[in-house]
Amino acid sequence: MEQPIIFFDGVCALCNSSIDYIIKADNERLFKFAPLQGETALAAKERTDWRDIDSIILLENDQLYYRSSAIIRIGQLIPKYRLLSNLISYIPVPIRDYGYKLIAKYRYQTFGKKATCRIPTVEERAIFLP
Repeated sequence: MEQPIIFFDGVCALCNSSIDYIIKADNERLFKFAPLQGETALAAKERTDWRDIDSIILLENDQLYYRSSAIIRIGQLIPKYRLLSNLISYIPVPIRDYGYKLIAKYRYQTFGKKATCRIPTVEERAIFLP
């Protein structure tokens, strides 16, 4: 079984902060990370039924999770967030995704945009894919 890959907008400040938070919470090193703008994302698009989307995507065992479903699934895999994620999963997807899309729409204006994709630190290089 391959490690789940979290694809994220590499130039979004909010997305990068979220990835930093996940890395700190992921004590078991369950995840790999890749920017949506990178080679790994392009390869995944070719071998899956990837929808054209510019938000967080989780690829786990050839299954894709998008938007709020990706966030919930990530939380379910991290032990200390499992219960909260399971509770949130009872909120209907259209309602969860409405909130997600609203934040995503204004993320650059509110949190900023970087000129380039995130550069992993030396310690992080093993968990980041191109």
